[in-house]
Amino acid sequence: MRVSEIRRIAVERATKVNEHEWQQRHASLLARLNAIASEGQRLLADVRTGNGSLSKLLYSPDFYNQAVGLEKRVDDMLAAVQGGRGTAGKLLNDPALYDEAQKTIVEIRGLVAQINSKKSTVGSLINDDTLARHLDELMGRFNSTLDKINSGQGTLGQFMVNPQLYDSLTGATREFQSLAKDMRANPKKFLTIRLTLF
Repeated sequence: MRVSEIRRIAVERATKVNEHEWQQRHASLLARLNAIASEGQRLLADVRTGNGSLSKLLYSPDFYNQAVGLEKRVDDMLAAVQGGRGTAGKLLNDPALYDEAQKTIVEIRGLVAQINSKKSTVGSLINDDTLARHLDELMGRFNSTLDKINSGQGTLGQFMVNPQLYDSLTGATREFQSLAKDMRANPKKFLTIRLTLF
């Protein structure tokens, strides 16, 4: 056998194998396309017979009636706005409201300019570093005072950390309440009036 014959036989066999693979692939693709077409036909049949949401959307008069009703409400709203009725209509058609809005905008711009110029208290609060330093100092003193209280310094600090002081104050309060209760119940016991003549 010659090389040319071997080559020819190899090409024939490869062609037969490729044709066979091609037929298998296309048969599989054709089967999938047929399945998709069948599913599409079923879906169309369902839509035509009234099954499913899409069918109701396309064939039911309810959706159409709701759309027409919505369109009428939108038309009525637009007519009211164009006629100057309602808040939006007045805002769009009443020059007094427009003028008032313009006046308000001018006032807001004036306030912002005042704030930026440091002439007002708010402007000073926002733009002046002195106030920030004073606030920092105040917070530092406040933190120092809290530290002293927490460590038991001073009367308030003792009250916070010393349970004996708390108990003593609680006992004194109880005794005072008892005394006040007795005074209300029997005032003659605590009040005596003496009259003496020369």
